[in-house]
Amino acid sequence: MSRSLVVTLVVGLVLVVAFAVVAAHYWPALAQYSRVSLAVILGITLYGAGLAAVSLRRVIDPRLSIPILAWLAIVAFWIMSILGKKDDDISSSSSSSSSSSRRGDGMGRPWAVFSTIMALGVYGGGLALMVYLARTPRAAAATTPSTVAKQPIEAAPKPPGPVPMNDIITAPDLAAALAIAMPNMSDNREAPSPGATQLLRWAVAKLAWRDVAVTKDEITPARVEKDPAKAGGKRLCASGTLARIEKQEVTGNSVWGARMVTKQGDAIEIFAVGDTGDLVKRKPARFCGVVVGRLDLGGKPATLAIGMFDVPANRR
Repeated sequence: MSRSLVVTLVVGLVLVVAFAVVAAHYWPALAQYSRVSLAVILGITLYGAGLAAVSLRRVIDPRLSIPILAWLAIVAFWIMSILGKKDDDISSSSSSSSSSSRRGDGMGRPWAVFSTIMALGVYGGGLALMVYLARTPRAAAATTPSTVAKQPIEAAPKPPGPVPMNDIITAPDLAAALAIAMPNMSDNREAPSPGATQLLRWAVAKLAWRDVAVTKDEITPARVEKDPAKAGGKRLCASGTLARIEKQEVTGNSVWGARMVTKQGDAIEIFAVGDTGDLVKRKPARFCGVVVGRLDLGGKPATLAIGMFDVPANRR
C-alpha cells in the first residue's frame, strides 16, 4: 500500500469520524427537519470529506489522474460557466476545455492543492450548516417559535354547549380537575382550548410531581398525533432537547412555555409549572405531564401538554 493511499484513508476516516461526533451531538435538535434537508447536509459534508482525502493524495503524488469526485465539481463549474455564455461560444469553449483536460500526465500538485482547500471548505460549510440549523430551531418555518412565543397566547373560542361553572381551583386532585376541564377540551391547533387553560390554572396552584410522574406512559406523542381526541387527559413522560424555553403569560397565568424535540423527532409544546432548574434551549430535558391536545405553532405539529420538568426542586 502506497504512502499516498495510507494518507487518503487516514484523512478520510478522521473527517468522517469528526462529522459523526458533531452529528451525534446535534441530532436531537436536527430531527425536527425533513429527511431531504438532512440528506443535503449529509451529502455536502461527506462529499467534502471524500474530495479532500483523494485530493490530498494527489498533493503527495501529483502524477495520479484527476479523481472522479473532482470531476463532479469540474463538470458542475463547466455547466455553470457555459450557461452564462452565448450559444455561439459554447462549441469553442467545449473544444478548448476538452483539449486542456487532455494535457499533462496527472492532476498536478497546484490543482491538487486547490482541490484540497476547496474540499475542506465544502466540508466545513456542511458542518457549519448543521450546527446553524441545530441552534436555530425551525428556522425554515414561516413563523418561528420565538416570534410566536413572545405574543400572549389567548384561549380558543369556547365550544358550543354548557361549560361547568365549578371553580377548578377547588378541585382537590388532578382527577377532579380533569373532570372539570375535560368537557371543555378540543383539538384546536392554533391556541390552547378552554379546557387546557382551565387545567393550567389548576396546575399553577396545585400540581405536584407525583401527579404526573408515571412509571409507564399512558400515551405517546405518536398516539396523540394519530387520535388527539382520545389523548386528552392522559399522562406521558418524554426526554429530548429543548428547542425553546421562556416565561410566558397564558390567559393570566405565568408559566414556562417550551418546545422539546425527542430523539424520535416528535415535538412537544409544553406549559410547565414549578421549577426549571438550569434548563435552557439546546439542553437535554425530561418532562412529565398531561396531554391537553395539539398546538401547531408556525405550521409545525406538536403534542400540547401541561406538567413539570424533572428537576430536583420539583421532586421534593
